[in-house]
Amino acid sequence: MTVVDDPRSYLSSPEGAARETDFYRIEHPDVNADEVPPLLFETILSQVEDNAKNAIDDLIKYRDARTLDPERFAFFVWHLALSITRGKAFRAEQQELLTDLYRLQYSRVTDDGIRARLLDHGVDPTPETVAIHREFLDDLQAGHVRAEKPIASVIASSGQMAEVIGERLFQRSWAVYETPPILVTCDEPVIILGGPGSPRGERAGVESAGVVMYPLSPSDLLVLFHPDLRPYGPPVLDYVETAEVNREIIAGASRWAFERPSRKITQGLRVPPAPERPFMREGPLPQIEGAEGELYRSFKPTRWRDETLAPEWPVARWWWGWRARRVPRLESMSPGERVAIKPGHERKPTRARKKRRK
Repeated sequence: MTVVDDPRSYLSSPEGAARETDFYRIEHPDVNADEVPPLLFETILSQVEDNAKNAIDDLIKYRDARTLDPERFAFFVWHLALSITRGKAFRAEQQELLTDLYRLQYSRVTDDGIRARLLDHGVDPTPETVAIHREFLDDLQAGHVRAEKPIASVIASSGQMAEVIGERLFQRSWAVYETPPILVTCDEPVIILGGPGSPRGERAGVESAGVVMYPLSPSDLLVLFHPDLRPYGPPVLDYVETAEVNREIIAGASRWAFERPSRKITQGLRVPPAPERPFMREGPLPQIEGAEGELYRSFKPTRWRDETLAPEWPVARWWWGWRARRVPRLESMSPGERVAIKPGHERKPTRARKKRRK
């Protein structure tokens, strides 16, 4: 195992690699331990991982997700989704998202606004009290203080989000690629690639991304393609393509990358440092006349965020004819350009017409 931002390597058993005690322990004064045992999530993950081992064996053996037992397949999809939401990256994003929400909500609050809010909550708005709250809000904007969810709440959110993400993964086209025996993995093993048309410095969403990758073994890579993608060529990667995939896997790590002890790939493939913030916001974006409220764009930065010469997307033959849906970005807008955002309308299912009897 290798520390990506400081390429030091250690030998560790697979079970103990980057393991943190009580990382998924659910404890909070408002949570009844008799109703929600502290090790509930840990127990669930253990069951999901046991199923995943069998599913991975079947995928490697049969090379086709359609051969999996439906129940085993469903649990494996859940495993992939939880692999996105259970790690440190998801926790950091959730905490930063909450802090940024408060920054945005209170960015323009005046002292008069503070007094009004104190009165609404039955607090006497003395000059000293207003000054304390003013200092707190200023520190919030400056990044000296943060708002954080209880860890128990973040763990619960990871399970809820995994259900939504799993539906998106299920809808993709699954393929198992054979690689030379040099494939690595990391502490965030589900790698999401936006593809051509997406900014290299931003992480795409699970639904819009062109490719989602997951290493099954040092010689097998699971690739989930967007339904609009039409990759060509056999499901086999050569050494160059595998090196490109390894670079993306290492770049997707929060901290750790893993490989066989006899290999030195994680030390040799260098990537930029991890971004300081797991979540970023830009705006307000200039909107067309008549638009209500303000429009902001939020995104998750990648290690390529500040790189002027970021590498091309890996495995060029995967992206034939693909062009990701572009979203408005301040850096790509011309002077005077405006954004028109219309809320999407939910499509109602149409009822099948009954045939008339003759």
